[in-house]
Amino acid sequence: MNFSKSFSLLAAVFLPVIFTPMSLAQSNMSDTHQDEAQLLSFTAEQMKMADIRVAKLTPKYMDKRLYAPGEVQANGYTSYVVSPRVESVIVRRHAILGEHVEKGQSLVTLFSEDVAQAQALYRISYADWQRAKKVSKDVISESQLLATETDYIAAYSRLKAYGLSKKAIDLIAADNSSALGEYTLKAERSGSVLSDDFQQGQRVSAGDSIMVLTDEHELWVEARLAANNRMPLTKGTQAQVILSGTAAGEDNTYQAEVIQQAHTIDPKTRTRIVRLKVKNTNHQLHPGLFVDVYFSVITKEPILVVPESALLRGSDGDWLIYSKQESTNKDEVHSEEAIHEQDEISSHVENAQHQNKAKQKEDSAKEHQHDHNETAENTELNKDILSVSLAAEVAHDHEEEHQQNQQGQTNFIAQEVELGAIYRVFSPKEQRWLSWREVSGVAENSYFAITGAFFIASQSAKSGFDAHNH
Repeated sequence: MNFSKSFSLLAAVFLPVIFTPMSLAQSNMSDTHQDEAQLLSFTAEQMKMADIRVAKLTPKYMDKRLYAPGEVQANGYTSYVVSPRVESVIVRRHAILGEHVEKGQSLVTLFSEDVAQAQALYRISYADWQRAKKVSKDVISESQLLATETDYIAAYSRLKAYGLSKKAIDLIAADNSSALGEYTLKAERSGSVLSDDFQQGQRVSAGDSIMVLTDEHELWVEARLAANNRMPLTKGTQAQVILSGTAAGEDNTYQAEVIQQAHTIDPKTRTRIVRLKVKNTNHQLHPGLFVDVYFSVITKEPILVVPESALLRGSDGDWLIYSKQESTNKDEVHSEEAIHEQDEISSHVENAQHQNKAKQKEDSAKEHQHDHNETAENTELNKDILSVSLAAEVAHDHEEEHQQNQQGQTNFIAQEVELGAIYRVFSPKEQRWLSWREVSGVAENSYFAITGAFFIASQSAKSGFDAHNH
């Protein structure tokens, strides 16, 4: 019987000790739920698995992108038009459309009556000039010598004006049996044959375009803007030219520069034309292709921007970012709770001692009664002791888990922001365009989650509270 009463006393003392902190913790949780409802904590391992990355929110200058459709054009300053200088008939071609030709390469052979007469006159003038130079000055006057030389120079210049090369002209004088009237136009510069709108045997007039040669290493892009667009696009403004690929991810991006803009409106399309020059590094751009042009205009002042991956909509439709919060020092809180719990334990122990003394007096009078109930009381006491032990173990495990979770945690809180303009920035590392949004309503130099916002929001939903604390 004494053994039974001793365990009853132990149960009376330790049960309040174990369950008092649990009840206090529940009370504290209910009291502070309103303050910590928005706080979400993640360990370093959780952040790594969820790819949660944190960055500092600092003001920066951004490129405001202005879109305009564009068309690739041949560089008019480096292109060359191949045309006859006299009425002729096309005899044969030597280059085809799209072929890359070098300077001096034969392009097309023509026949002309005027050229035949000029070649004959040159052959005679050349022979007279060579004969006059060999004659003594006593035989021929100086005026006759000058006239002969002048006729030779005039005949030579006429053939040059018709498009004959020096080598072809020299061949006329060297071989008197060569046919007259045929001449070949040569490439005056290296480039690609952009057009060859003619057929063999066709008669062409002086000045008609036979071929167009262009250097495709540097091309023009003509972008068309709305007539009322007042965006300042001065000479030297940078832009990106995007040539869409046949499949996703095959787009080619080129850096371009504004070289001039029209001060008149196209009467057909009612648009303003802005001309850019672009380096055709991989030879993928060709005249006639349609491209997308994005002009880059630097903001006048630095602004706060976040990547779109950091933005989420709240339950009420507002935009949110998850701001990193400094970890709170909970050692003092735990110390105060421990002192409070110790006072509660001491109070329960004193009450248990007073109750024990009263029970000893009462039990001494009833000791001789109901000895057969001792076994049943011991059984109930063992159950109480087992319950106390299990509760103690659960409380101990909970405390250890709580202490481990407090080590190395990062706290986030949902914060509403107002959105502004959209900025698209090309990432050379990822080889794709990234979208950024201007935000307001958040402090500068604060830290926020740039990736993993969706995971943070999902954990917030699992916690069963509203991220806005409404």
